Amino acid sequence: MAINANIGIIVTARVKSSRLREKVLQRIKNRTAIEILIDHIVSDDNRYPVILAIPKSKDCDILQKIATDKGVEVYRGQDDSPLHRLYQCAKHNGFEHVVRITADDILIDRDLLWNQINFHIKGNRDYTYMRQCPEGVAGEVMRVSALEKIVKSVGDSPVEFVSYYFKNDKFNVIEYYPPRDYRFFFRLTMDYEEDLTLIRLLYAIS
Repeated sequence: MAINANIGIIVTARVKSSRLREKVLQRIKNRTAIEILIDHIVSDDNRYPVILAIPKSKDCDILQKIATDKGVEVYRGQDDSPLHRLYQCAKHNGFEHVVRITADDILIDRDLLWNQINFHIKGNRDYTYMRQCPEGVAGEVMRVSALEKIVKSVGDSPVEFVSYYFKNDKFNVIEYYPPRDYRFFFRLTMDYEEDLTLIRLLYAIS
């Protein structure tokens, strides 16, 4: 089934982070974490546009340079609310659906993501998430009109965890179950010092 919907992949990132300082700029085998994430998403035959959505604050200029050097478009928006920045970026680009990827998930799996997008569009869903796979390899797919309703409901209040607002009876939400080869329950996201240590170890032995 061909996908006709206008879909974009938006990576929300910023330099400031509380649990692991400047995690997007941590170096792992000669690349920064954000470079690894971008390399996992972008390919020569990329199916969907990829945009890095970052704050307007000056400390994020380095992220813009990294993205530009890799040929990735950058959108700069609200600093303290990933929800609003995501929505503003989606509207600015005229997307009907967006894939949200956070800067924690540097080992995102591109093939798994394509399957999840297909599942989301075929089911005509507002929000499609995935849990039965390693934490840190999956994104979230969401309809922009549903995202708009959430933005209007919260007003100017900053929101980081977008999924909380989708998982109620107002929206058409479903979990995508990945192929069995992906069904391992361990942590590959990067949010704490021990996560960084593990990922560095994995790259060292690969």
